[in-house]
Amino acid sequence: KQWYQRRVGITAGRYEKNRERLDKLSVTCQKLQKQNENLQKCLTVSQDRAIKKITQLKDTTSSIVDERRELVTSLQEKDERIVNLREQLQNISAMGAGFSDTESIISEASEYNDVVTETLRRRNTKLKDKIRRLEEILAKCKTTIQHGIDATNSLTREKVYI
Repeated sequence: KQWYQRRVGITAGRYEKNRERLDKLSVTCQKLQKQNENLQKCLTVSQDRAIKKITQLKDTTSSIVDERRELVTSLQEKDERIVNLREQLQNISAMGAGFSDTESIISEASEYNDVVTETLRRRNTKLKDKIRRLEEILAKCKTTIQHGIDATNSLTREKVYI
């Protein structure tokens, strides 16, 4: 009879220890589930922001590319105009050698060409810098999203392990 009472006492003690361990594991599992949910929410929000930012960057980039195309077209038109003006001046100077203004007109056309070319180069450089910055931001967004995905996956693995 005493032996049975001792065995029951030992079994009850084991039961309490195992119950405490199970309670601790349950609390830990719940905490991990909450953390996982929070990280998934955060990841979703981050992905939504990143997608929105990427869309904005693509729109901005396409507008920059369109603007650059317009600038190149404008530059080509100006170059053609300058060439036409030079040809006209050469024709005028060939017809009447008495025009002293021909050289000044040619130099003005060259100066105009240089100013336009420099302005377009500066704008082109600014656009290239802006594209580079936007690409850097895009890379950071992608890195942030990947980090969030990795964190969520590791928490999911921990949850499965427990």
